[in-house]
Amino acid sequence: MTARLIFAWLVHLYSALGAVIAFIAILFIEQLRFQEAFFLMTLAVAIDASDGTLARAARVKELLPNFDGDRLEDIIDYFNYVVVPCLLLIRANLLPSQDALWLIAFPLLASAYGFCQKQAKTADHFFLGFPSYWNVVALYLYVLKAPLWVNAFLILALSILVFVPIRYVYPSRSPYLRSWTNTLGILWGLAIVAMIYWLPEPPREIIFCAGSDSKIAKAQVRMTQFFRRSLACAVALSLVVGGWLVIKAGAGQSQSASPKYVFLFLADGGGIAHLEITRQYNRQVYNEGMVISDRIMKEGSVGLMTTHAANSLSTDSAAAATALASGCKANIGALGVCADGSVPSTVMEQAKKRGMRIGLVTNSTVYDASPAAFVCHVPNRRHFASIIDRYLELEPDVILGGGKEHFVPKGQPGSRRNDETDAIAAFQKKGYQKVSNKLELERTSGGKLLGLFSDKEMSFEIERKKNSEPSVYDMTRAAIRNLHDNNPHGFFAFIENENIDTASHLSDIAAVIHDYREFDRAVALAYDFYKKYPRETLILVTSDHETGGLGFTMALKDLNSTRSDNQAAATNADLKKLQAITISLQQASRILGPAPTEEAVDKLMREHFSGFTLAPEFKQAIIARQPPSRTLYIDPTAHSLGLMIANNTQAYWQTSSHTNNPVAVAALGVGSEQFKGYYDNADFGKKLLALLDDSRTLLRR
Repeated sequence: MTARLIFAWLVHLYSALGAVIAFIAILFIEQLRFQEAFFLMTLAVAIDASDGTLARAARVKELLPNFDGDRLEDIIDYFNYVVVPCLLLIRANLLPSQDALWLIAFPLLASAYGFCQKQAKTADHFFLGFPSYWNVVALYLYVLKAPLWVNAFLILALSILVFVPIRYVYPSRSPYLRSWTNTLGILWGLAIVAMIYWLPEPPREIIFCAGSDSKIAKAQVRMTQFFRRSLACAVALSLVVGGWLVIKAGAGQSQSASPKYVFLFLADGGGIAHLEITRQYNRQVYNEGMVISDRIMKEGSVGLMTTHAANSLSTDSAAAATALASGCKANIGALGVCADGSVPSTVMEQAKKRGMRIGLVTNSTVYDASPAAFVCHVPNRRHFASIIDRYLELEPDVILGGGKEHFVPKGQPGSRRNDETDAIAAFQKKGYQKVSNKLELERTSGGKLLGLFSDKEMSFEIERKKNSEPSVYDMTRAAIRNLHDNNPHGFFAFIENENIDTASHLSDIAAVIHDYREFDRAVALAYDFYKKYPRETLILVTSDHETGGLGFTMALKDLNSTRSDNQAAATNADLKKLQAITISLQQASRILGPAPTEEAVDKLMREHFSGFTLAPEFKQAIIARQPPSRTLYIDPTAHSLGLMIANNTQAYWQTSSHTNNPVAVAALGVGSEQFKGYYDNADFGKKLLALLDDSRTLLRR
């Protein structure tokens, strides 16, 4: 332990040497020995670039918690990067003599502000504002020998840029193309050293002999030409490499900055198989691709995310959405409450603090678990009145979906409230415009918006009334319009297709495909938005969990034989059969009712499942209202029809509930690289919180 403490103190001593070097550099400047001063200033930079790595290796913050190394470094860096080069600018006569003192006050004061600005450096290691590298500025001004008024203009301009939040790369810490950045940073440093070494100060002996010996004079000329050419090459190399680093910092902004516009698309219950089957269907039936797979995934980052709850190997939407929104594991049923009882801030609450507008869009009830987890903190997802009260308190700018039955007073028809509260009137009192159909939604523009388009959940896409009830695509388009218009602060939009999960619970592959296709159309709207604002937008497309254990597979035609001629594998023709299905299995179950007859089943098959054959055992299960298996039990009619479809297409379901399968995360835009890899859903929330958290910035050095 003693050796480690000594090592930690030696690291601090190493950092403190920068003060000694700065003082010696001042002595050289006062003696007009600028070349030596530049060498010492470069040495100070080398110490500053390396002491952080040593400090982390030595764990100085852990071993010496009472010694503030950051404060030490800030003091020394202000001296080395600001005071010393400013003195050199004056002593080397690089500024107009009559204006030198008041000109030099600008970098001194601006840099004092910059070093004390808590947001001067981002957590992903970019400087916001010119990072007070006046030592580099002084060297270039000394070497280039531009007119003094040009030097004065540059000093004033760079002083102003200290206050302008343009992102500048920090070469030794940048995470973007790190090996290239470090390599070019080293080349730049070598070019700087070369410039200093070849500064045009010929030896005195050559000067004294210049008039008496022609050979020496010629050698002097050749040597001077070599100095100048070497200097020109060094200047050119350093300018090119330095320029590349600045340009790269700008290009990297779309990968590392905090996003201004965030789209989080949630295909509730949609696993990788759901996406892939929809993609194949799109290709075979419509000869179309999908934006999620062909744009977001190919142009951005792809990750895999685990989904289990804190108290279960599988999850429900409440625990899963809490992890996504708050970055912590939760128990089944809890919204915005971690398993340890803590109540964290959600990503939408963080966005609201930043002044961003926030929007919730779903084709479930607006108070369902997934949207509610992004703004609420309740122990039970069924506390709908509390969720609506929280919406009133936080005031999301856009709320669109179903669930009118919990907004109207108890005495009104269709209400499921336990009190006489008129929640719609309460929202309108706070300035919300209330809309209830597609036409009203299309006419909205700006202002807070409450859209309730059904008493309960909204319709499956396969049977939606397209002229009156909006789809997820329609609601997304309206949300973007209302969130973006006249908004300089950005927005966070949560957009969910809950029907993918509901259809999967009922083994309904046709309904899944139709809703996933519409979900993809909604993502396309965000992609078009991203193309307009690529350096400010983040698109995330994921799921809270997988539902159903869906997948195409090989199966026996019947149980009479296991021979190969009695086996069937799915084909493109089987996939195309699904387009003949005209209703959801939920609606089919409603049509047949609680006491299905054989005649009613046959009629249903003729009218809505053309080309499909219903096996006798499934027909009997429907009539008897008997679950077809231990894992398919929610609705015997729907599941029996789902297995009928599977027998005809080889697209089988494992369960009527959630599985623990990991789900895909597709990310494009600002910070998207954070979401690649394999991680837990709580880590997803932490990543998103880090991107939105204004307090994540650190002191400059």
